[in-house]
Amino acid sequence: MTDLDYYGYAPLIHPDRPLCVVGLPASHHGTTARLVSSFTGLPFFWLDRAVEHRAGASIDSICVERGDDARQRLESEVLPPVLERPSPHVIVLSEVSLPNPALHDLIFERTKVVFAQRSLDEVVGTIEASFERRPTAYARLLLGSPPNRVPLKRELQAYEEPMHRAHLILGATGLHPQHAAQAMLDALGWKLPEVWTRPD
Repeated sequence: MTDLDYYGYAPLIHPDRPLCVVGLPASHHGTTARLVSSFTGLPFFWLDRAVEHRAGASIDSICVERGDDARQRLESEVLPPVLERPSPHVIVLSEVSLPNPALHDLIFERTKVVFAQRSLDEVVGTIEASFERRPTAYARLLLGSPPNRVPLKRELQAYEEPMHRAHLILGATGLHPQHAAQAMLDALGWKLPEVWTRPD
């Protein structure tokens, strides 16, 4: 038994390929993807968490101490085996997954990529609020300094650019992750069994 089998997922739908959800840091795309997994019963895989387990370090530590290249190398080790599994997963990609030359073609050929897009103002506001509560939050972006909107937006725009190549772009600005997850299901055309009712 592996960590991917432990929770005994029982899919209510059977898509022909995995779903990869991508978004900017602080855009709640991971929570949205987890809810999609919960609604559908599809197995869930968060790439950042798997990288952290492989490295024995947090994503922020990896990026600050070793750089994005090290993070991409680790992603290249842990993601392909998940894509080989017979049951499609809901997979949360990171902001560096799509530009990764070792993964780019594999991701687009084998999965459905959805970009859960939130406005840069909303994302920056979330990062600012997180920094107020916990100054070490998003260390890979802030490097210990308070958020500075202009350079932070510029950095986020650079991360966002490859995400516009996603198969589907879902406008999620202002949406609670639960509502974003429901909107994602609708946009994908994933119909759940009639016995399943989603909360309002």
